[in-house]
Amino acid sequence: MTTHPTHNPVQVSRRGLLAAAAGIAGVTVFGTAACGSDDDTSKSTNSAAINYYYQPCGLKKGAYSMTEMQKTFGITFTDVYALSMDDYSTRFQTNLAQNKIPDVMAINGPDMLQKFAEQGAFGEVPVDFVRENAPKFAAGVDKYVPAAWSTTLFDGKNYGFPGIGGPGSRANAFTEWRSDLLEKAGVSGVPDTIDEYESAFAALKKIGVYGMSTNGQSFFGAFMTIFGAYGVLPMQWQVSGGKVVNDSVRPETKQALELLAAWYKKGYIDPECMGPDPSPKFVAGKVAMWDYGGPSDLDLTNAGGRLVAIRKTNPNGNIAFSAPMQGPGGRNGWTFGAAGWPVAFSPDAAKDKEKLKHVLQIWDRVWSDDELATRLSIGVEGTMYKLTDSAKGIAGGFEWIGKYVDPLARQAEGFNSYGAPFIGQPNWDIAASLAQPDPTAQQMIATYGKYARADLFENSMAVPGSGQYAADLQNLKVKAFSQIITGAAPLSSFDSFVSQWNAQGGSQLQKAANDLYQQTGGGKHK
Repeated sequence: MTTHPTHNPVQVSRRGLLAAAAGIAGVTVFGTAACGSDDDTSKSTNSAAINYYYQPCGLKKGAYSMTEMQKTFGITFTDVYALSMDDYSTRFQTNLAQNKIPDVMAINGPDMLQKFAEQGAFGEVPVDFVRENAPKFAAGVDKYVPAAWSTTLFDGKNYGFPGIGGPGSRANAFTEWRSDLLEKAGVSGVPDTIDEYESAFAALKKIGVYGMSTNGQSFFGAFMTIFGAYGVLPMQWQVSGGKVVNDSVRPETKQALELLAAWYKKGYIDPECMGPDPSPKFVAGKVAMWDYGGPSDLDLTNAGGRLVAIRKTNPNGNIAFSAPMQGPGGRNGWTFGAAGWPVAFSPDAAKDKEKLKHVLQIWDRVWSDDELATRLSIGVEGTMYKLTDSAKGIAGGFEWIGKYVDPLARQAEGFNSYGAPFIGQPNWDIAASLAQPDPTAQQMIATYGKYARADLFENSMAVPGSGQYAADLQNLKVKAFSQIITGAAPLSSFDSFVSQWNAQGGSQLQKAANDLYQQTGGGKHK
């Protein structure tokens, strides 16, 4: 399960398995209806002329998804720009500077929405209006992701409506073990508890293999299952002791750091874990555990999977999955949550009630019409895909056929890798099936990905001020945790880290987080 670190849109397993309606690196489109031009994109009063700044997807002009939208909803898009993620933001800011604000915009995270709402780029849209004109979609948000309403709030006002993913976006990444190395070290099965991890690490050390590594630079992935065993996931907001606090500064985090420092001192942790990308050492057989993988790593037809890479040099190499480590805080793995890219409106569009209704009704229709959502998300059965089990329908799995086996060809037609159409969001009940067509992978996600714990707000950047403070606090966390784990600083320096955290914006964010929690009625904004 981004906004977030760089992700490969083809291999969604690296990002909490199913990204569904969240920000994924790729390309974006800026579509304008046929009756508008680049110079008057915010001036049209035709509710069907929707100028839409879309999130990254390699859409081509005349793509299937756009054509189907035109047929179904009377929308004609004429201009399509394939942009990188960086160019997405640059183009966005350029349009705002030139006062060429699109009617409807997919926004890369609540922090970006807050930033530009403060500059007057977005128009206020009352939540009651959203509920009135997209009642089924709003009810779905309330039922499955109520905290997502916080992603469109700024300074007491609501700007647009939340984008949400499906149940797969609530899954955590898998803990992967080199089972061949465990066997070589004389370890039976895969470790489960803290004591079993430590025993396995000691045995692996004897054969010259590090017990584990991690992406130490990641704001979410660094030792996530170890922290999770203590009930904390640094950089997430949770309620503790009756108030909203950040997991980075909780006492349980200090306890996890004490364990990690002890393991590092014993030589159980790869000393390069804080480097840019230590994951190749897992493939090379120098590290036995890595906790950020997914079903595609076991797929021998997946050229980018880890098992394929391992067997290029070691035909007997193997991978086994396990649940996150069991500890005093249970089992927890990071997920980005099901709050995806919020959708905002230009000030002019926000005043045009017919246009607002038109857009909201599209979302409501896609959410409530599974046949339409399926057709817009993966195309026509027999032409673009075939069902694995026709009796079970889409829930039984499907596979791409013809040219659509190629991910780039799919993306060009608007079939992205997270199972959502060009405009709209499939119902929660089918979203996982659309995003993950392999029933075996679905079962693996249900088995190993169910321990995910999302941020209190389903997106840690929803807290006002995150855009100002979060990056510096993340850097502070990486440095302090690295020094403690590697022994460069004593465990007692954690208390100094907490003081620095609070002084460098942590206190402001905590107050904002508690205010947001109260404003949304305990995360369930009505």
